[in-house]
Amino acid sequence: MITSKKLFEIPIYALDRNTLKRRVQKAEKSYEKEYMETHRNPDINHYRECLRLLLYPQRLWDYNHIIGYITIKSDGQDILLEEYLPYATVERYHWHGQKKHFVVNQMSPGMHFYIGKKSSQEIKENILLFLNDYDVRLKKRGYILDREAFDNVVPYIDFKRLVDMDSFEQIHDVQLQ
Repeated sequence: MITSKKLFEIPIYALDRNTLKRRVQKAEKSYEKEYMETHRNPDINHYRECLRLLLYPQRLWDYNHIIGYITIKSDGQDILLEEYLPYATVERYHWHGQKKHFVVNQMSPGMHFYIGKKSSQEIKENILLFLNDYDVRLKKRGYILDREAFDNVVPYIDFKRLVDMDSFEQIHDVQLQ
């Protein structure tokens, strides 16, 4: 059995911060208009506070609108990138919904490369090329690949050492004892 180790998970968001902000503002205006029309002596400040609670946590972007992940794994010989997103039957993302959509591996073909005698820099460049391709494809669907944390640590990583399966198996054996 070939063992692989997960190196990174990069979140995929259904929408960017600004789009969410615009949607929240639109919903707030719509709710506020309805409230003003249906109440005789409306207390708008009280209503706005209630509305903030009504749209919480959906109005928060960080971690609340993740719909999938890109995982980066290694089996010691290859780097594998896997795309986890909701089933293709899920056509729309409802930002204010309460329904959970489960993610599955999309089994994207060709999303791996052989490490061989590549240097750490070459491995890093290949990973970045794949992520740039994912970024373009996801944007076409309206999704956002949140690479911030990954891009912040990548310059400091020795990928050649990170993907070395011999050291991985030694660590794994120690943890099992």
